[in-house]
Amino acid sequence: MIIDDLLSNLELYCEALGDRFHVYPFTEPLLALEQAEVIKPDLILLDCIMPKLNGHVVLEKIKSIYPKLPVIMISGFRIEDNLIKAMDLLVDDFIFKPVMMDELVARIENKINKSKHVFEENQDDKIFTSNINFNDEEFEVTFEGEKFKLKNKEYKLLKYLVAKKDQLVSREEIFTTIWKDICVSPATLDTHICQLRKKLENHGDKIVTRKNTGFLYSESIQ
Repeated sequence: MIIDDLLSNLELYCEALGDRFHVYPFTEPLLALEQAEVIKPDLILLDCIMPKLNGHVVLEKIKSIYPKLPVIMISGFRIEDNLIKAMDLLVDDFIFKPVMMDELVARIENKINKSKHVFEENQDDKIFTSNINFNDEEFEVTFEGEKFKLKNKEYKLLKYLVAKKDQLVSREEIFTTIWKDICVSPATLDTHICQLRKKLENHGDKIVTRKNTGFLYSESIQ
């Protein structure tokens, strides 16, 4: 998971890290925190300076709920106080910009390898209560006790939309995130959405189409 208020930074990170990791970018820190239980990230890459909610505040919230979840903070300002404060809040790593992507990948892999089963150890400390459970090994999703078996891309597509709950996700973002470097037609995406709705039965209408724009997952739209 990456939290940064600048879309340009998120695009850069997604391009650099997308081949090695499942990347979930967020510009809104509070939304990222809400969706953490759904996504179950192995690590959070966190910008230090953000206008709405300072990175140190976000770091403190993360560590209060998931103390073992690795967080790497990135700062564009070489201010020693930012580093010291982050260390006081138990940040796992701190990087000053400019970021060397090969080094960033190495640091991420190092932290992930040292961290295991973070979310399983925090079942009593959830950010929010979700009625959806994802099984990454079986590509299986459970809605309110009902289990549905999905194909690989269908599963990843649904998980991404749920992670962006109530947010409009553009077709371009889906292509970049789910299919990455593979060129697919708009019809392919439409087919996957259609199949998802059918397989999820009564829950399928939670996937909403915005014509010529994109899709969103919502439990409130009737």
